[in-house]
Order: sequence, then structure tokens, then C-alpha cells
Amino acid sequence: MNALSRSAGCVLMSALALAISLAAWADTITVDGKRYEDVLVRESPTRYYFWVPGEDRTISISKGQASEVSFTTDLDERNKLIEEWVAHQQNQKSCKTSIKPSQSTPPGTEPIVIKPPDTPPEFPTAAVAPAGALPTPPGAADITAQTIIGAYARLHDSIHGITAHYNETVSSHNQLHGQYAGASGQVQVCHEAVFSLDLKTGRYLHADYQWRPREGQTRSGAQFIVKHWDGDSFYQYSAGKNPRGSIDRPGGPIAREAKAHPLMSMCRNFAGGALMGYPIQAELRFDRFLGNAPLVLRPQTYAVGNLQCRVIEADTRFGHVTAWFAPDCEYSLVQYAILQGAGDTYRNASVKVAIGDVQQVNGLWLPKSGRITEDWRMLDGGFILRDTTVRLDSLVINPDFEVDHTFDLVQYVPNGSVWTYLDNQKVPLQFVNGQFVQAR
Repeated sequence: MNALSRSAGCVLMSALALAISLAAWADTITVDGKRYEDVLVRESPTRYYFWVPGEDRTISISKGQASEVSFTTDLDERNKLIEEWVAHQQNQKSCKTSIKPSQSTPPGTEPIVIKPPDTPPEFPTAAVAPAGALPTPPGAADITAQTIIGAYARLHDSIHGITAHYNETVSSHNQLHGQYAGASGQVQVCHEAVFSLDLKTGRYLHADYQWRPREGQTRSGAQFIVKHWDGDSFYQYSAGKNPRGSIDRPGGPIAREAKAHPLMSMCRNFAGGALMGYPIQAELRFDRFLGNAPLVLRPQTYAVGNLQCRVIEADTRFGHVTAWFAPDCEYSLVQYAILQGAGDTYRNASVKVAIGDVQQVNGLWLPKSGRITEDWRMLDGGFILRDTTVRLDSLVINPDFEVDHTFDLVQYVPNGSVWTYLDNQKVPLQFVNGQFVQAR
């Protein structure tokens, strides 16, 4: 598992949710004979999650481990605990302010503060109703969480393919140990790319210019990388100091993965996919990402920029999700956060996505720009902070891929270029007039 690269899947997520949503709050719980008082407890069908203010940590246990649980009914006491929790959360903000790693972090490795332009609104905390809640509009009581998710699903059911030209800047600061230690440090990578995806067949093509401005690189000296999945085989080509190409044969390891996960490229290679509601955590569309999780619709309306939004919360198998939907844009998704507890390599993580502005394409409301912030805290004390800003300069919905010759490699790959089968690297191939032939 590669915890460092979005195209390789970032960190494999299979975690339980953090205890941060409005639900049943508790003040006492006894676990394995130890009694915790003045804590906030939340429960799922099989587990309890509770925040311990004095120990500055959240604990997740199976229900069988708890011998006693007492839920407070004192509103003053509950509000006091919530205020403490919120104050704690404000001290743990992500890359939008500053993130302080554990005290064991060596001097000189403090995370950088990333302040990209057009910063979207701050995320409201999931523990309490965010400031600025608006009066409930007429008819809002008739709207359900299922109605909103259904509207989102219908919007995306009408999307059979996309082509997007976009610009992306990824700023990251990693402090990693073990096999990933070499990837520690601060990096900024800029992308100018075109991405096409045929959702009917899973075919995609990603042509990407990328460069690192902090290292003195410019667009004119950018590395050029092409990735293409044609439904059977995976092709990759890069042009730079050492131009090269490779092919994963039908049924090969990359091809099998692409065929099993047709949305893989949308989630891993195209940050605009996250803006549209295709989280990398599971390579699923947002409505399917929620699965069968119980949905909680907040009664109030909240302002996100100039949009009034309805907010849904859910505890999913991928983490606790809070999502903002805009009724004036046919309930398009304009903001969401995913907070997770311990996984196999990390102790907690948060991913936050905010749309900067939206656009109407073929009558559909879709993102035009946005920002993705990620904060991963590893079990070994390391961390990964990533801040991504994306601007979709053009977005075409349901293009005619055949008429546009979208997936023809010839428009991107030099004629005569040499490629290699990944399963038989002793037999080089040459790309000649749109076909692969054995190199002479």
C-alpha cells in the first residue's frame, strides 16, 4: 500500500468513524473496570466512541467491553462538554491554519501553512450546528435526506462521460518513517491536464503536464505523462529526460484493477472527481459511498458562500461524513468532510472538500473550482498534509468520444516511440501509425 500518492490510492482507508456528530452524548462509561467521567460518548450498532478531554484522545471500543454507560440529560453539562470539545477541535485545525505534529517531531519539520488563493469558507464543526444557521425555509420540513441524496443520484445518473481541461496545484508536507521515509519533506506540484472518462465502458485517458515550481521548474520544462485504459489494457507514456512507454497486457495486474474499479481514474487521477463527489476512500460515487448508513438531516439551512445549503451527516464504514447540498443548484454537492478513526497505518485522518464556485453544463450544476485538504496522522508518529486546489477550465458532459477521437493515443504519443509489455520486458514494442508492433 502506498500512503503517499493519490494516483496510487493515498492511504488505504478502512476505518471507523470519529465521535463528533450530534447524537447521544454521555458523561460516564466504564471500560475493562476503568471508569471515565465527563466524557462525550457516541454509539454505533456495535461500538462506542468517546472523547476523553483530560487525556486529549478519542477511544473506540466494542460494546461488549463497556460494563456501564450513563448518558447525561443535563443540558448545561452537555453544552459545557461540547464547548470543550469544540475548543479542542479549533486547536487541531487542518492545513487551512496550521497543524502541529506530535512533540516528538524533530525541530525544523513543522508543517507548512498553505494559503492558496480563493480560500473557500471554513468547514463548520460536525459537533455542533455551525454559526450562521439560517431560518428553516418554507417547505423544508417536507425535504428528507433520502430526497436530497436521490436528487444527487439522478443528476449523476445522467452523466455517462466527461472530458475536462483543468489546472491543479498540490502542496504537501510529509513526515514519514520506515519504507516511506524517503518521501518526507515539502513538495508543490502543478498540473495542466486533460482528462476523459467513458463511464459506460470505463475507458479513460489522462494527459498531464506536471512541474515543481519550488524547485525552479516551469510549464515549459514540464514532464508529460499519458495514462490510458482502453477496456482491456493499460498504457502509460512519459516524456522528459528519459521518454518511455509501458503496456499492461489484457488481464495483467494494472488492467485487472482498472477493470474491477471503473471509477479508479476518476478518484485517483482527477481531482475534479473529488469535487464532483467521488471520494478516493472507496472509488464510489457519493450516494453509493454513503451506502446503507443511517442519514441525519439537520433541520436548519446553512450558508456556504452565496448558497443556502442543507446538511446531511452519516456514519459510514469509511468514516463520519458531513455533506452540504445546495437546493438552488438541484441539490448539487458543494462541500463535504470525511473524518476517520484508526486504520491499519494511521491513527486518524480527515479529508475536506469545498467547491469554490459552480457552473451549469448541459443543464447540470457541477463544480468549476474547489479545494481538497487532507490530514493523515500515522500510528508511528508521522503525518501527511496535502492541500489541493483545482480549476476546471472546461468541462464537457456526455461527449461523443468516437467522433472526437478522444481515446486515440496517436494525438499524444510520438510515432515510432518504444514501449514495453510489463509482463515481458524483453520484447520491446514500437508505436507506429496508431498500432503497436514488435520493435526491430
